[in-house]
Amino acid sequence: MTQPTWATPPPPPRRPRTAPLLTHAAVGVACLAIGFGAGTTRADADAPAASAPEPSPQASPSPSASASPSPSPEAGRDSDLTAGEAFTWDNGLIIAVEGAQEVMELDEWDFTPEGHIPFRVTLTITNDGDEPVDLDEVGVLVSGATNGGEAASAYFEDGHEEIAGRLAPGVTETKNADWSLSPDHGRDIVVQVAHWNESVDFLAPDPEWLITIT
Repeated sequence: MTQPTWATPPPPPRRPRTAPLLTHAAVGVACLAIGFGAGTTRADADAPAASAPEPSPQASPSPSASASPSPSPEAGRDSDLTAGEAFTWDNGLIIAVEGAQEVMELDEWDFTPEGHIPFRVTLTITNDGDEPVDLDEVGVLVSGATNGGEAASAYFEDGHEEIAGRLAPGVTETKNADWSLSPDHGRDIVVQVAHWNESVDFLAPDPEWLITIT
């Protein structure tokens, strides 16, 4: 009796090796990435923390910047002197406004605006300093003391003594300045005297005399 022949089953199909290789490669890359990340994190953790910059100390003002300047000897000058009172500048020039007198008679060439009161301001000037003084550096300004109004400069020939020339040390002279003022401004006036000199504080206010035209 013949034995049956069994057919030999075909060998199982061979799986490609690409997938396992790719899987192993991906796992390796992932491990490297994890290790690199862990290493970076550890390095960052071990690095010393950046310290905040220390605030710079504030500069304190120097004594010279905060100290107030010392007042000038002329800074406290009076602004309302009276007739006959004198004022002294730093260079030794002394001026006193003696008064203001109305000029009753005018010469042919004397001129004032119509209706104005003509008057003359008399000054006594002394050089009490060590150097000659140029009187061209002295100026006089007159204005009304009641309701304002500036007096008009004038020139009356009779008895006029111009404030000009050089005044030597120790010398006293009488000078005058001629003006006219509308009667609408009254007869009370303010006489302001200025002195320009390199030894004088030009920022200080000029002295003023409050007087009446007589």
